This record gives sequence, C-alpha cells and structure tokens, in this order.
Amino acid sequence: TAPARPSKAPAAAPAGLPVAAIAIGGVTVRDASLVWDDRQAGTRQQIDKLNLNVGELRPGQPVDVALDFTARSGKPETVAQVRLTGRVAVTENLRQIGVPDLQLSVAAQGEALPGGRLDAELGSQLTVDLDKQTLALESLVMTALGLKLHGQAQGSSITGAAPQFTGTLTLDEFVPRDL
Repeated sequence: TAPARPSKAPAAAPAGLPVAAIAIGGVTVRDASLVWDDRQAGTRQQIDKLNLNVGELRPGQPVDVALDFTARSGKPETVAQVRLTGRVAVTENLRQIGVPDLQLSVAAQGEALPGGRLDAELGSQLTVDLDKQTLALESLVMTALGLKLHGQAQGSSITGAAPQFTGTLTLDEFVPRDL
C-alpha cells in the first residue's frame, strides 16, 4: 500500500471583491441616439449626437464626466443642445457623492420658447449622502433670458416616499420691460 498523503483542503472560494477593488479605465459613448416614440399618445422624443466621456473609475477617486447631446421633441417642435460637465467624487462604499463643479448649459429653439430661443447656464456644487438621505445644492447660479438667479437648496428623505426640499433663491435686479 502507498503511504497516505496529507490531503489538501480545497481552496476556499474567493469572497466577493470589495467595491474598492473594482476599477474601470473609463467609459466613452460617441454619436449615440435614443428615441421614445409613443404612438398612442402621439408624442416622440429623440436624443441624437449623444456623447458621454467618463474618466477612469476608481471608488474613492474623483472622475471627470462630460455629457452632451441634442434633444428633440414635437408638438410644438423644440430642439436643444445640452452639455453637462463636472468632476464626480464617490466614496468607496458608494454612499456619498460630491460634484463640486457641476456645470449645465442648454441652448434651445422652438415656438414654445419666449422669442423662439432659450440659452441657459447653471453652475452649482452638489452633495448627496444616501446614508443620511440628504442632498445639498450650494453656490447655485443660473442665467437665462438675461436674468441671473443665485441660490441654494437642501433635501431630506431624498429616496423616501415623501422627500422634502428647502432653499432660497435670489434674483438679481432686472428691468421687466427688457425681459
């Protein structure tokens, strides 16, 4: 008989990788299109020339995000060029999100808009805490139609059945006739 060999215990199955171990080199989408055609309601929404660039994704590390697209809707037809940029920071547990330099710009044309055109820009600092169920929008500045709006807002119970929001908005002085 052969001598008994010590048996090796089977290797334990690797535990799930922690979220911090996941890294993606980045995400790029170019010239994508999306169409929502509700024939029963007679509405059509379309997004064309959709471009999305997301830098290297590593939990706990900030990442640059840029999104731009052309949105079209009908009845009355409106066309809008939309651009969103920011540097997004997400904690390793994916529960806190911060965007200290959120920028949104919209250039829209259509009969339903005042004067047939609307150019708007919005900048802010956004913080979301899913553990505390809070949202904070600080240093909000929006310009549109020759108006400039400043403000801030806070939200609580943001993923609950009855989210609550409070804040203040201040409109710079303007001449209504010019508007």
